[in-house]
Amino acid sequence: MPLSSTLPIHGPRHQVIHIGSKTLRLSFWTLQLGGWLFYGSIPLILWLAGLVKAGPALGFAVLRPVTGLVLSAMIRPLCRRISSKPCHPFAFVTGVGSASFALAALDYAASYGVLSVAGWIPGAEIDSNLKVGVFLLRWISLGIWIVLYFGIKQGQTIALADQANREAELSLLQAQVQPHFLFNALNSIIAEAKDTDKVRFLTHSLAEYLRFSLRQKRFLYPFGEEVQALKSYVAIQRVRFGDKLECRFEVQPDAMEHLVPSSLVQPLLENALKYGQRTSPPPLRILLAASVTPDHRLVVRVENTGQWVNPEPSSTQTGLSNLRRRLELIYGGRASLSLDSKEGTVVACISLSSPKSA
Repeated sequence: MPLSSTLPIHGPRHQVIHIGSKTLRLSFWTLQLGGWLFYGSIPLILWLAGLVKAGPALGFAVLRPVTGLVLSAMIRPLCRRISSKPCHPFAFVTGVGSASFALAALDYAASYGVLSVAGWIPGAEIDSNLKVGVFLLRWISLGIWIVLYFGIKQGQTIALADQANREAELSLLQAQVQPHFLFNALNSIIAEAKDTDKVRFLTHSLAEYLRFSLRQKRFLYPFGEEVQALKSYVAIQRVRFGDKLECRFEVQPDAMEHLVPSSLVQPLLENALKYGQRTSPPPLRILLAASVTPDHRLVVRVENTGQWVNPEPSSTQTGLSNLRRRLELIYGGRASLSLDSKEGTVVACISLSSPKSA
């Protein structure tokens, strides 16, 4: 079933823009330089096209990206400090208007001085209409810059808060998985309590899995690490069920390197064992296969002999609901989990994109 919503794996230190399937991460200075250069390129294009004549107006236009870049960079620390504090809408509008007015006056005075020294402004005065027009353009552009800055900062604040909430939920979901897994494994050890050799082997296998669990300090890690841990878990179950269980792993080398969330396949394998034992003629056969498609999607398939079992009314379906939620949080619509049953085989399939494009 398709899933939705996306969780950034790392903090939003850049402004993220999605264009189709591409993701652009732009820093403050990328936006700053690109915006002012684009603003200043318009009059130059008009001049090259012969639509604007050389003179004071063109001089003011050429200086605009330089003065705009300098002034906006100067007020950035103040804007950043103010953006973290609550502000009434009326006070915000009044403040933006006043600040941009004062900056526009400073901008105009600096530009006029430079152009006078350069000889672009003959005489002591320029046309009053040009003066008003130049000042208004500077006032409006600086006001827009301030509004955009606060808007972007507000968006980043909301994104950071949303990410923190999602990461907290992911941590809780991951914490729920481990006790569930350990409970099943310990039951297998208890069932063989009278056979010391088997208990020793089972304990060693469980220790291998615990070592894998304790190493998990990130939400994403190479899929091969979970495969090795699941082999230890299967070794425990083989001792418990003997000839009644056959389990095969078919994982391609490139799939082993693919980054995945923690405990990706474990719930599916546990379900295959739990319900397969109820419905499959012996031996229960389980296949775990994984491969990477040409478009870099990881496809993991867990097959088991037997029939689909509808969940009991009292069942919480913790494993599958937990897995669906974690995939939703991390991958959004770029991940899917499907369940199918046909011809005496139950198939669970996970398909997910590379986290680089997630």
